[in-house]
Amino acid sequence: MNFNLLNTPFAGPGFTYGNLLCSFLMAPYDGGCEGYGGSPGLPGAGTGKFPYLFPDIGVQSGANAFGLPGSQIDTSAVSAFATATYKITDAFALTADLRWDQSQKHLVYSQGPLAGLGGNAVPAAYLDPLFAQIFPPFSTDETKTFDNVAPSVTLKYNFEPVKMVYATFAEGFRAGGFNVSTEGAQYLPYGPEKAYNFELGTKTIWLDGKVSANADVFYMIQSDLVEPETEPNVPAFLDLYYLGNVGTAHTYGAEFQGVWRPVRWLDLGATAGWLDDHIVSGSSHGVSLVGQAIPLTRNWTINLTGDVDYPLSNSVSLVGNIDYRLEYGGWLPASYNTLETTPYQDFESLDADVGLKVNRVRVSLFVNNAFNDIIPQFQYADRVENVNEGRTYGIRVEAKF
Repeated sequence: MNFNLLNTPFAGPGFTYGNLLCSFLMAPYDGGCEGYGGSPGLPGAGTGKFPYLFPDIGVQSGANAFGLPGSQIDTSAVSAFATATYKITDAFALTADLRWDQSQKHLVYSQGPLAGLGGNAVPAAYLDPLFAQIFPPFSTDETKTFDNVAPSVTLKYNFEPVKMVYATFAEGFRAGGFNVSTEGAQYLPYGPEKAYNFELGTKTIWLDGKVSANADVFYMIQSDLVEPETEPNVPAFLDLYYLGNVGTAHTYGAEFQGVWRPVRWLDLGATAGWLDDHIVSGSSHGVSLVGQAIPLTRNWTINLTGDVDYPLSNSVSLVGNIDYRLEYGGWLPASYNTLETTPYQDFESLDADVGLKVNRVRVSLFVNNAFNDIIPQFQYADRVENVNEGRTYGIRVEAKF
């Protein structure tokens, strides 16, 4: 990185771009470069004064780093699973599952200035204190162990061999872990998240197997919900995020899935899902999140599909696939003081391919996201956005062995 700009005059020879950097960006952190608030400041001026001249630092090969050489996370996990079914009657059955998981994570981590900063001691004297006010150097060596026992119980009733209704309770578990790009050690670890799901549903087959239709409704409780939070002690332009446990959320939902095979060479499918989710307790950095939706969840998702495998001869088939998807509703995450920051834009996508299958080889033309619908998928605190991939197309060759 070329630091020569720090020594370039901004407002006369006594006020360089380096002074400007200290004045506007560093002032909230231990007094900035001038040394207010007990900070030693930088060489060249004295407490309460700007350094009149930054040295000719030039091009450097290193600076402060998240995860200095030797930093690592080691993970070990073990689990056990048991299931049993009791037939109450020929049509009525009870199934119980029990799963035990243990995950252990060992973190060795250091952050701070890279030794030498290109072998020049002068920039270390100026840049190390500058970076250290935002990213304090520290090292840690710690281990976290996460244990969980997750039961599930399902009651099934078969009306006939191809029609069934069920009721399920199941517990889910997500182990905690470590963040490895944070301003301070207090934001490194985060705890586990648990989910408790209650579901009623049915699975059916009709018209001698030509039609299948499944539907369910569910209610889920998530405790110690893990969500990204922004670092509160660094400037927003740095875009520093970490995972944290923010509270408890409740979600209501319904799903439908159907498949129809009108002829042997054609399958038509449709799925639809609806979610209503809200955080019912919790906060982020002292700001309540009650009533907020869980970021990056959709209120509605709809999929329509078609698959063709039409035989032209004993060894050649016309093949194709089309997949239409519509998503709408929901919110994008960004700043730590409110999760509902920007509405999640509606998304409409069409993927398709068509070609020939000759024995075990398939050659097809394809297009993904044919509508070229590009929307934000994540928004940072400074409004910078990640987006989905736009329209792509090409030729695909597949072979089965």
